[in-house]
Amino acid sequence: MGKKQSTLKSDVVAKLVKETYFSEKEIRQWYKGFLKDCPDGLLTEQGFLRIYKQFFPQGDPSRFASLVFRVFDENKDGSIEFEEFIRALSVTSRGNLEEKLV
Repeated sequence: MGKKQSTLKSDVVAKLVKETYFSEKEIRQWYKGFLKDCPDGLLTEQGFLRIYKQFFPQGDPSRFASLVFRVFDENKDGSIEFEEFIRALSVTSRGNLEEKLV
């Protein structure tokens, strides 16, 4: 997707509504938060680890976070774009057991 814009195009939103368990409103809200944390529209592994560590302050989740990052980075370009992020979030938060195991 390259450089990001401040709003998602309607066709991208429609595609994500079909591909995920999120509504249009939820996708747009997640996008605003994603851009707040990743203004260039890309979440690097280092950034992902920084965020992940906030959820596990007592231990070192680095190895696990790195594994999760690689799973989320569908196109293996070294960064997570919003579409990759929202698809992964959809499966991990609302997907069924079979989807989570794939």
